[in-house]
Amino acid sequence: MKNKSLTFQIWIVISGILLVISLMLMIIFPTTLRNFFTKEIYTTIENEQHILTEYHLQGNIQMDPLARNGEKLSPDRSVQHIILPESAPFFYNEKKLPLRFLQETQTLASAQKDITEEYSREINNERLFFVIKKVTVDGQPAFLLSYAWDSYRNDLVLTLFKQLVLVMIIVFLFSWIPSIWLAKYLSRPIVSLEKDVKRISNEDWHEPVVLDRSDEIGKLGETIEVMRKRLVQKD
Repeated sequence: MKNKSLTFQIWIVISGILLVISLMLMIIFPTTLRNFFTKEIYTTIENEQHILTEYHLQGNIQMDPLARNGEKLSPDRSVQHIILPESAPFFYNEKKLPLRFLQETQTLASAQKDITEEYSREINNERLFFVIKKVTVDGQPAFLLSYAWDSYRNDLVLTLFKQLVLVMIIVFLFSWIPSIWLAKYLSRPIVSLEKDVKRISNEDWHEPVVLDRSDEIGKLGETIEVMRKRLVQKD
């Protein structure tokens, strides 16, 4: 790369940095978002459970385990609820959740030590997040199964990920402008010094080397000017 122009080198460095940052974000961002939205899903489920049980305790709704084939929709339609009896057989006609899974969940809930527990399972190649809460229905112990599908989380992650990619593409394209400006800003005095050195090498050293800078390029110009003065004295 040392044989390329300074403009190209600077743009490559800036583009490389942006590319590395973009790749890191593309790797870390989806995982971070999934973890964040997983916590949010569980929080939403538990909040909906709390609202449902509070209404039940206040007598505002009837918690019928057979309502809508055992299924109840919460105000947040991404969360659904099912009442599972503690030990009685459970007959479920809805096809959204397999009966085998509900029977296994009933066994899992019976072994649950805490009042509320969070779980997740893979059903038909789709992740299901659910929370089991011990409740009492008509004086009988039961379990409130509240669940939400993974598609809700994946849709959010995919949407935000697309926005991130779009922003990174825009930033990557606009990196041309500062890189070209920076290259010209740095190369202009270097080109000027190159002309001065060529002129001095041809013994045309009577014109002073003027470079109004205090950085490393400016110090190089001062060194060349000292050399020119010494050559003039010797001449």
